Amino acid sequence: MAKEQTPAYLRLQGIMVPVADIDRSLAFYETRLGFKNIQGRLPAGLRIGLVAPPDGDAILVLSESDPDHRLGTATGVSFLTDDIDQRYREWVARGVVFTDPPHQALSGTRTAAFVDPDRNTFQIIEADFASQQLEAARRAAAERAERERRAEHELIIATQVQAASCRENGPR
Repeated sequence: MAKEQTPAYLRLQGIMVPVADIDRSLAFYETRLGFKNIQGRLPAGLRIGLVAPPDGDAILVLSESDPDHRLGTATGVSFLTDDIDQRYREWVARGVVFTDPPHQALSGTRTAAFVDPDRNTFQIIEADFASQQLEAARRAAAERAERERRAEHELIIATQVQAASCRENGPR
């Protein structure tokens, strides 16, 4: 009997976004949008930054190295949120410029558009079905983190109990 092969893992990793000033862009994505700077050590002279939204796995690769200088373009990147109005108010208060405020789209979703300091355009979208999936994924991640925390705590207790038992009973 042939062993059934599991499909290889596949997910979106990164999306290149052209920027004129990497330091200015990193500050915008971190302070205004609340993204995480996940950049590790890069080779000298490589002017890129790696940022990720707080609730996602995909990475935006901010690059000063775009040979075509495509600054100010529609990126085609959409961020999913479960409350577009709250996100809109929060980001406007932080100085994010929206070119299109939240509104109902023909697809039944709600959408808004904003720009980064280099006029690259992004969308934020609120969709009931997608928001439900997002919430389920968020709950699953929280439950997984809690299970891991409990397992680590139980391991610490078990280690302490075993060490105490060894001290009381001495070597055998």
